[in-house]
Amino acid sequence: MIKSHVQLTASVSVIFGIMVGIIGTAMVMMQTTFDFNRAGAAARTEDNIVTKVELLERLRSGRYNQATKQLEALLDKDLTGAVESARSGIELTSDTLRALEKERKARQISGYEPPDSTDGAAAQEAFRLVPRPELTAMER
Repeated sequence: MIKSHVQLTASVSVIFGIMVGIIGTAMVMMQTTFDFNRAGAAARTEDNIVTKVELLERLRSGRYNQATKQLEALLDKDLTGAVESARSGIELTSDTLRALEKERKARQISGYEPPDSTDGAAAQEAFRLVPRPELTAMER
């Protein structure tokens, strides 16, 4: 009888210990993820501030070509992000889709191509996210 009580007590203690360990690990992982996301958001904000100040300095000093190149490079990265978002199932807003269409048309006129072929491919994929209106019978 005592042997079965000892085994039962040991089994319950092991199960309880495992459960406490799992819960503790989950809590540490959640806190770490939260801290990591918060630090990432702060880093993005700081990077955005530095980038925009540099861009404004170029515009204020009349270095329009440099500012334009910087903006185009930033947009290329954002287009890559839009493609990744769309791939993961996030639906782009109508404002974003209109902006993509405007940029597609502007690049056709200006002839701008990203210097990096990966960015160029991502930009083309981003532009394909914009729904095209069907041609009417008169336009065919």
